[in-house]
Amino acid sequence: MVQMELNVLTLQCQTANGARAYERNYGDFLNKFKNDLATNGRSLQQMAGRKRYNVDVVTELANRTGQRAQVDKEFCARGKRAFDWALSAEVTTLEQVPAPYDIGPEMNVYPCPAP
Repeated sequence: MVQMELNVLTLQCQTANGARAYERNYGDFLNKFKNDLATNGRSLQQMAGRKRYNVDVVTELANRTGQRAQVDKEFCARGKRAFDWALSAEVTTLEQVPAPYDIGPEMNVYPCPAP
């Protein structure tokens, strides 16, 4: 969820000259958490295959995040705070990074319990 929301923030938020405001931050985020993201991606694909689960929920997360840009005047500032938190030295795992919006409950999507 956090990766998708930060992706949408990166695509939506622009500088005064029209460039993407957080493109570098998003690249740094992907680099910092590449191992966690790869593990999560494999787990999602395996679960989808086992349960015949439709992973289009990821697209729905993106759509709902994008809709927030129209109504949340703090949308880009929220994104900046999320990137600052995720990229801080104290944060070492993706699990420590909260999504900018808690969209999961409204979609009935929750984290898996720890094994």
